[in-house]
Amino acid sequence: MSPTTIWVTVLAGSAVCLALKLAGHVVPGTWAAHPRVARTAALVTVALLVILVVLPIVSETLWRGRTPGKWAMGIRIVTMDGSPISFRHAMVRGVFQLIEVYVPIGLVPLVFARRSRRLGDLVAGTFGLAERSFGSVVTATVFTPPWGLEDLVAGLDVSRMTDGQYVFLRSVLLRLVDMSDAARAHVSGQVAARLEPLLGLQRPPWLAPEQFLVCVAGALQVRSGTLDRAWVLEQGRIARAAAQPAAWGQPTAWAQPVGSGW
Repeated sequence: MSPTTIWVTVLAGSAVCLALKLAGHVVPGTWAAHPRVARTAALVTVALLVILVVLPIVSETLWRGRTPGKWAMGIRIVTMDGSPISFRHAMVRGVFQLIEVYVPIGLVPLVFARRSRRLGDLVAGTFGLAERSFGSVVTATVFTPPWGLEDLVAGLDVSRMTDGQYVFLRSVLLRLVDMSDAARAHVSGQVAARLEPLLGLQRPPWLAPEQFLVCVAGALQVRSGTLDRAWVLEQGRIARAAAQPAAWGQPTAWAQPVGSGW
């Protein structure tokens, strides 16, 4: 589903809600005064409150930042440092969702804020992390092995990594560049600890978690043919010949967009 389709769907749904709201103001007063209509209106109000506020709060709290809709779209709500949200974050987002439903200006930050954060995200300190990518055109990114770690990348066994795990890892690595140093270290450490048992890998104690994640992503690209294995090994020989072990594991420009398609 393309972003254009998503926005058209959202705007169409908003227009329908606005039309229903305006229609409610033209209902004759004698109808609204009928006891059965009054009871139905009260039930509808309670049902809307549950659907718009209570269920999202419960789902995001128990499902670590996801609702059924977010799961279907491949989106997870996380804190600004990439950690799972708590009940407090979910409650703030749910309460402000009521404001955003009745006051459209609450959606203005979606256009101007970084990471397309709505008003509830700005107040709660959260943002939406894409765990899956939609659309036919995706910018390819090559995760070049960090200097001196080429042999490690060429030797990593990532045969157990699934497509979903790689998409998640790629999304995290591309998000790290927007985070502070402390947040980068925290998020990369959590993701590395999560991936190690899943992939049957063990991070060397001298290797920073972020660099380890880059190596894992690079190893998968070597396995898929995106990175040429012979080139990686040649770079490793050059690194050894240069005799600069102090540079091993240091940050490098590892995320390099190389064009469209994947």
